[in-house]
Amino acid sequence: MAGRIELVEYDPAWPRLYLREAQRIRLALEDRAVRIEHTGSTSVPGLAAKPIVDIVLVVDDSADELGYIPALADAGYILRIREPDWHQHRLLKPPQATSICTSSPQTARRSSGWCCSETNCAPARKIAGSTSR
Repeated sequence: MAGRIELVEYDPAWPRLYLREAQRIRLALEDRAVRIEHTGSTSVPGLAAKPIVDIVLVVDDSADELGYIPALADAGYILRIREPDWHQHRLLKPPQATSICTSSPQTARRSSGWCCSETNCAPARKIAGSTSR
């Protein structure tokens, strides 16, 4: 059985955490990052949420791990989940309470992103904070 799920009141620091991590990702990947989005409950002002800032990263080909994983690893992100049979999904995590899910433009066209945690990834509509190439 998985651990307890912790919900906390909305934290106004979450958007700043997203912006910090988005900048860190952008610096690591440069133009290889097609789109970076803050998604999930922490992107909704005033909504209680699990204290994990979910970030969707769209790269040209999420199956081409050598094209982006080493740069993210150098920036401190750890590849935690690899699901090639499910939309070429990958989940990376830094030591902080953030998760990054990757997708390719083909997947991103079908859904605007994925709401991810280490135990749950599901299609999600984009709620807030998006940057594109």
